[in-house]
Amino acid sequence: MFALLSALPLGLVASRVGRRPPSWRALLSAPLLFVALAAAGFALHRLHLSAWPYRPRNDDRGLLTLVSLLVHGFGVTLPLVALAAAAWCARTRAPARAAALALGSLAALGLALDALALEPSRLVERRYTVRSPRAPAHGITILHVSDLQTDGPCRRERLAVEAAAGALPDFVFFTGDLTNGLGPHDHAEDRVRAANTFLRGLRARYAVLAVYGDWDAWGDDWPRWERRILEGTQAVMLYNRGETFDLPDGRVTIYGGAGGGPNPVTVVPDMRATEGLRVVMAHHPDALEEALTEGGHDLALVGHTHGGQVVLPFVGALVTHTRGPFVGGEYRVKGAPFIVSRGIGMRGGVAPRVRFNCPPEIGWIRVTR
Repeated sequence: MFALLSALPLGLVASRVGRRPPSWRALLSAPLLFVALAAAGFALHRLHLSAWPYRPRNDDRGLLTLVSLLVHGFGVTLPLVALAAAAWCARTRAPARAAALALGSLAALGLALDALALEPSRLVERRYTVRSPRAPAHGITILHVSDLQTDGPCRRERLAVEAAAGALPDFVFFTGDLTNGLGPHDHAEDRVRAANTFLRGLRARYAVLAVYGDWDAWGDDWPRWERRILEGTQAVMLYNRGETFDLPDGRVTIYGGAGGGPNPVTVVPDMRATEGLRVVMAHHPDALEEALTEGGHDLALVGHTHGGQVVLPFVGALVTHTRGPFVGGEYRVKGAPFIVSRGIGMRGGVAPRVRFNCPPEIGWIRVTR
């Protein structure tokens, strides 16, 4: 189907070749086609109708299939069509139109190269400062990592491990989504090895703690994959439970909300009577926001949104998979800082592996009094 749709604009352009250059209407047919596909996808998603071809009902898959068509259409088909049209225009003595098409095609190729190859490999280190009277006297440093979603080893994963090794934090918190699936057709062995290598590289003075995301803990084979992913690492998984650390200058309690599977239940106890610094971590911002108690925590950490992956100027993030205002960065929820990581990886399945104006990131959080 995609091949037929991609061939349609090329056929319209080719039909105009002759003594006259192709018309603007024919040349614009390609971008207009893919814009229409994207608009249709978002409209069906908003109306909750894009799930009907799929079993089970997966609304995201219906939307992301159309988004994939848009990305590959603009990233591949449109530049090739424009370059061919520019050559035909030059041959038929229409230099102005040829120059415009050539520049447009080069710009489209540049955007595609940035979104598909350059930006996904450029890791950003963001820094936050959180103040709390409950913090240990000398403070603590946290490395917040989320949404690895590995398809196999890559440059951004290596950069994240190198950053963690270069400045040993007190704690490392991973807020879910280790791989992009471990099904029979998902290159599971490569993904498991990459996830294990990544976790082995995360070291902390006191603990590396993690929760599962909605891409984790699926299927009957998961216990076997989990053992291999965690083998030889410092990581400890928290599933609706907490760990308390008595540091030389204060106490820190970290509670991990549930994750894993399509319908995780996130439970956070009332920790208002807990001594020392209270940090809560989970995968999904909406689930954690609902589970938190006013005044029951000093810092909350989540992932899941990927920052939208594609952030358009003056428009913002296109899809964040949350009901709330959370995209990425620091918010305030129920009286305390609520930090949303834009993550390292990219959404799997049929989704295109792209990032635009939203590079992968890790977060350094300094908590002091």
